[in-house]
Amino acid sequence: MNWKWQKLVRNLHGLQVQRAMHYTCRAPLFAYPHQHENIFHLSYVITGRSHIEIDGVRYEIGPDSAIFIRPGQIHVSIGDARTNYDLIETKFSVDSRRAQAVVPNLPPVVHVQNPAAFVPAMERLVSAWLVEGSQDNWLARLRLTECLYLLAKEAGPLEFAEAAEDSVLRQIRQAADYIAANFSQPITVELLSELVGLSTSHFAACFKKIMTVSPIEHLIRTRMYHARELLHDSSFSVGQIATICGFSSQHYFSRLFTRKHGVSPTRYRRSGTQGRTNK
Repeated sequence: MNWKWQKLVRNLHGLQVQRAMHYTCRAPLFAYPHQHENIFHLSYVITGRSHIEIDGVRYEIGPDSAIFIRPGQIHVSIGDARTNYDLIETKFSVDSRRAQAVVPNLPPVVHVQNPAAFVPAMERLVSAWLVEGSQDNWLARLRLTECLYLLAKEAGPLEFAEAAEDSVLRQIRQAADYIAANFSQPITVELLSELVGLSTSHFAACFKKIMTVSPIEHLIRTRMYHARELLHDSSFSVGQIATICGFSSQHYFSRLFTRKHGVSPTRYRRSGTQGRTNK
């Protein structure tokens, strides 16, 4: 893949680093839905957990998550306001179609398996930017290409995606959109793979690579998210919430909820009510 990195380097003049920072902040990362017309946004999470929504698709983020937002993508973060984040972040733009064409077509969230290589590369980008914080900073541009190259390697088959791989990414987004809109209905991997026109095994592998979790785990997390919202903000019984959110029974929902959150749905609801009452 060295030739592809060399293509990035040859187009350094077309890349413009707008900002590179290592900082700590409180949740949420992005307080309201917005987009950047000409800006790429690359963030790496060192500490902190939450969810981020990009173009209507929800992703879980945590330590070692790299978030890649392309120009025009609407994004907002959803999470506990008590969460602290330690982040390395850069924003960059391109001034030519040729330069934009060689930017890796990365998925929105990549779980970095080799932080020992990626984190120092991001830190070198920050250092280069701090030395000379201008769009003409040649060293910062070079460090940026190193980060993009390493992240493309982490993304596996989606690195520098060709047209066919772009199609797979759209198909996985279609499946995620279907889950978001129909989470209360019976959904299987077979149904999703048939919906997007992929074999079951290929669909499952691609979904996990892009979304970092299996289709069924993503479905369960979506249902759990809505269940937590209903426990906090509705008067529905636990059994009714289980049905509304697509769980097969109240017993299964309660057992799964307790395993994932350490408390039963009833105790979770009580703690949330007390928290709102004490504010």
